[in-house]
Amino acid sequence: MIVNCKNSNLSDNIDFIGIGVGKSGSTWVAECLRAHPEILFAEEKEITFFNEEKMFTQHLPGKSIQKYNRRYNNGIEWYIDQFPQYEFGKIRGEFSIDYLFDKKAPQRIQLHFPNVKLLVTLRNPREMLYSLYQHFQTTIRYSVKEEFSTLIQNDNFLSVGLYHKQLKRYYELFPVENIHVILLDDIKNNPKNVVKKLFHFLNVSEDYYSSSMNEKIGHDSLPKNQYIHGLCNNILKLVADITPCKIYDAISSNSTLYNLYSRINMIKRSDKYHLMQSIEVEYLKNYYKDDIENLSKLIQRDLSAWYI
Repeated sequence: MIVNCKNSNLSDNIDFIGIGVGKSGSTWVAECLRAHPEILFAEEKEITFFNEEKMFTQHLPGKSIQKYNRRYNNGIEWYIDQFPQYEFGKIRGEFSIDYLFDKKAPQRIQLHFPNVKLLVTLRNPREMLYSLYQHFQTTIRYSVKEEFSTLIQNDNFLSVGLYHKQLKRYYELFPVENIHVILLDDIKNNPKNVVKKLFHFLNVSEDYYSSSMNEKIGHDSLPKNQYIHGLCNNILKLVADITPCKIYDAISSNSTLYNLYSRINMIKRSDKYHLMQSIEVEYLKNYYKDDIENLSKLIQRDLSAWYI
């Protein structure tokens, strides 16, 4: 197994890190990794250890809560403790979708794990952004009331989809052979081939394939009761205003509390959300065209369908 840490102690080694993007198949990829018998995956998918800022609030207009993520201050030993103990012949890794957008995360990752393998999931930026918007409308953590047409006038929000600008920072710090890009289009068209290439990249057995890998992971949800949803969201905002950021981060990221709320007041969405308006589609096509062309050259993939 390749040593991917400046520390020669294999028990301190992390072999791969997923760096983004959300709403682009990252949860499906994470579950494929978790299921492989030669992979020790972090218990928590979104560790976001290397971040300085939280992308999901930083890039929304008027949002200031949970701006700074202080997990990095816990030290690299804390990070290593988030993984199962090292086992000979197995590799370890995690997937945090905020890493791609954070300006300090690339340098921090390179500092501690200069030879780590990086995983990236990408999706047509306008589709990703619209899916993200739908998620923000319903989740208790980041409730958004603005119309999509209003949000896309905000460059801060649109910057989330500038993949070339974000990914270029990693290509400048890591060898190109250490970066593996997966497109959501590929997952939809041929998931088995995606998994085979992923496992080959990570140098684990390529023969492992579970039938669950053909299933969609993660579903959109809706609140059963909008009044309760709004009340809980306001309470969370109040907690953010009166408590230190570190405490708020612990509360808002508590999976037990979030899962409890989901069971009480969330239902699986049975309908598809409305399509973007044609004027919004054209606006986003033009906005992202140059970045997509540059991204295509960077990752050596034909992405012309994203702006046609």
